[in-house]
Amino acid sequence: YDTVYLLACILLTSSTLELSQNTITAILKAKNKLHGKTLILGVSTLFNVVITFLLVPKIGALGAVIGTAFSMIFGYGVILNIYYHKVAKVNMFTYYKKTYKGILPAALLACIIGFALRFIPFGGWLGFILKALIYVVVYVVVMYFVGLNADEKDMIKSGIKKFTKRKGKEV
Repeated sequence: YDTVYLLACILLTSSTLELSQNTITAILKAKNKLHGKTLILGVSTLFNVVITFLLVPKIGALGAVIGTAFSMIFGYGVILNIYYHKVAKVNMFTYYKKTYKGILPAALLACIIGFALRFIPFGGWLGFILKALIYVVVYVVVMYFVGLNADEKDMIKSGIKKFTKRKGKEV
């Protein structure tokens, strides 16, 4: 399963660019400027097909993953960032700085801890569930203390207060 894990990590890492840009897509929709993004992604997809076609016979599934990752990084990470900067008037340096300021260190720390969980000597479904629970708890704690800013922490605290008040009235 190590190979599949590596392929999944490559795909998931490259797709974070796309997922983090959803708010900019909303700005483009509001400005009726999605046509440029569509064209750019169409060309990026063609690159993906060509790279995949060339690499799959030589290196198999890794070739398809490399084609997809390259087209996503090039399309979303380079070309669309220029488009967003010029058309949507979004300072992409500031955007990424604010977006990843807390999330990136928290995600890296959680990944390191998640990797360390491989060495817990429990197997089977019980071991999987135990490791998953440990990882979720670690990720939530790390995200809260490292990944969230003060406003986000306040939102969570107020949500918890509302929930506990409502539960107290029902009893």
